[in-house]
Amino acid sequence: MIRRRPILRCLLATLVAGALATAGALAGSRPLGLPLSKAAEKRAAPDLAQARAKHPAGAPMRVIVKVKHPAALAAIDADARMQVAGQHADFGLAVVDLDGANVDAALADLLESQAVEYVTPNRPLMPARFKAPKVKQAYTTTPDPGGTVDVTQASGEIAGGDSHVRTASGITALFASHPVTGAGVGVAVIDSGIYEHPDLQGAAGSRVVLHVNFAADDPGPTFDPFGHGTHVAGLIAGSGLRSQVGYSRSYAGAAPGAMLVDLRVLDATGSGQLDDLLEALQWVDDYGPASGIRVVNLSVGTAPHESYEKDPLCQAVEALIDRGITVVVAAGNYGKDKDGNKIYGGILSPANAPRVITVGAANTFQTDKRSDDGVTTYSSRGPTRSFTGEDADGDGTISESEKRYDNLMKPDILAPGNRIVSLVSPGSTLATEHPELLVGGDYMELSGTSMAAPIVSGIAALLYEERPDLDPLTLKAVLMRTAQTLPDWGRLEQGAGLVNADAAGALAAALVADPGSLPPGESATPSLDLLASGLASQIAGETVPWDSPVIYVDGWYFSRQMFRARGIRWGDGQVNGTGVLWTDGVLYGNTVTWQDQVVSGDGILWADGILWADAAYGPFDLDEQAARLGPDGILWADGILWADGILWADGILWADGILWADGMLMPDGILWGDGILWADGILWADGILWADGVLWADGILWGD
Repeated sequence: MIRRRPILRCLLATLVAGALATAGALAGSRPLGLPLSKAAEKRAAPDLAQARAKHPAGAPMRVIVKVKHPAALAAIDADARMQVAGQHADFGLAVVDLDGANVDAALADLLESQAVEYVTPNRPLMPARFKAPKVKQAYTTTPDPGGTVDVTQASGEIAGGDSHVRTASGITALFASHPVTGAGVGVAVIDSGIYEHPDLQGAAGSRVVLHVNFAADDPGPTFDPFGHGTHVAGLIAGSGLRSQVGYSRSYAGAAPGAMLVDLRVLDATGSGQLDDLLEALQWVDDYGPASGIRVVNLSVGTAPHESYEKDPLCQAVEALIDRGITVVVAAGNYGKDKDGNKIYGGILSPANAPRVITVGAANTFQTDKRSDDGVTTYSSRGPTRSFTGEDADGDGTISESEKRYDNLMKPDILAPGNRIVSLVSPGSTLATEHPELLVGGDYMELSGTSMAAPIVSGIAALLYEERPDLDPLTLKAVLMRTAQTLPDWGRLEQGAGLVNADAAGALAAALVADPGSLPPGESATPSLDLLASGLASQIAGETVPWDSPVIYVDGWYFSRQMFRARGIRWGDGQVNGTGVLWTDGVLYGNTVTWQDQVVSGDGILWADGILWADAAYGPFDLDEQAARLGPDGILWADGILWADGILWADGILWADGILWADGMLMPDGILWGDGILWADGILWADGILWADGVLWADGILWGD
């Protein structure tokens, strides 16, 4: 008997006429081992076959279903072999349990249904190591706030301190001119829980206003038996109170006045499942806007498989952005192999979603100054390698030539992430297994993009306090336009560059009221010349110019002003300089020039972060003079249209096959570096298997 979990929203009472469609035109033995039609195969996620093969015989199987309309759920629930365990109507998703005695038949009928768009397995979350019994427990606090959660009344009376996190990120410089703490802004932390640490207490009591548990186990009185979520929460909103006595410096977080909502999806071992994460995101969708939640921090995720256009996790976070909530996501810690060689394409899900803020990890080398900063070796690099594909030749596999990769340009931005000190959850798994990482009795040092993302989330809370009228895409554009480019690092490693909270705060303050509502062609910064000489921040005794080459991000065009723009116009001229043209859906011309060479065909030449194309103009909403692109710009939106061939840095040819550094060209895959195979999946060193199933890894503890 399948245990039914509570459905978050009521199902439609009226049953859909007729049962699910049975298998239509059959195509013989297919990858799932089921007699499916071609249409049904397209509805199956790439890792569904492996998940089915590894599933215990006779046990119920949980899947995530994308439906075309909510009425389809009633028909699914009416089938005795299927039960709807959770409904996420705003995301168009449902969690469905397949009866253990009829898994194959139920799965086949589900895939054949015309009302179903896509089916994925219930993937594990990261970090993940061990499994725990799936017994759902509730916190002592009700999961339904019942209108009692209101973060907008929060006080900003918080202990201070110029911590490394604050100084290196430009937050200390911001505080000098802008009296913001994040007060009145709610941040949802979806992680392993949050311990009620003294640094999270405010003048009116705890700033963790609610705990909700979606994980498999009972967290007990600490609320965070694993310890990851507490560390993340401290970087967002820790006051540094305990570090004022007995410590060499403050360990305060970014926004010490922000209020936190703890949505727990990882258990005491750091394990979790996709359905729990979707349920937490649904909670934010249901209660977040009315409760004052403006930011969601995700330092967890899953391995990427299908394109973001089909990935249920990407669809959920994109829906939250439509609701006015900024979603900040860790890029992942998959930037190198066991020998320390760089690996590209390791961006996790949902960091591969276009409109989230994807954060990579910078190495500050424990100095506050930024002139020595770089990208950590492990920080995941772009482009995103999730894909759509079709077995066009009917051989039962999807070869490289049958795949269309998203190839979005990620990460979006960097923040300090190496050897970062933040709050410890006493007695947690991380604290117990790694006592060498403890800093006194109150703090702990961890490394990873999991630490970088919450710093950006905290900065977002500061900006939302300053400018509550900002929308998520405007806030993202402000952060990226004001980021500092790190020399000697490519755009697929650093994105727009290292976050500069001081510059972001100044730009946000200069925006007109409700900038997101401006019509195309209007300026949001009539009083600020973005190209004026002398624009700079003073950070840790260094002058940091506001000279970012970003010129277009998600509907915003930057020149001397910040203009609203619907899109980009392309002419017959040529952009040639040290910048990058970076956008979505742009058709590049038939020839691309690099110095004295011409790449024939629909090619793009990519070397050292420089893109040369036959583009000449920016937003078509502006006149020709205002819209003409300068020589040093980055055009950046959802990604880039990668044509038939790409020459990418240091002699790397990326086309139907890939010649990568010292590897060799293979027709249906890639031999990448020293024995790393990237074809239908990726085999990375240290026992990390990223292919048709599960990604298991331990995360980063000691850092670079």
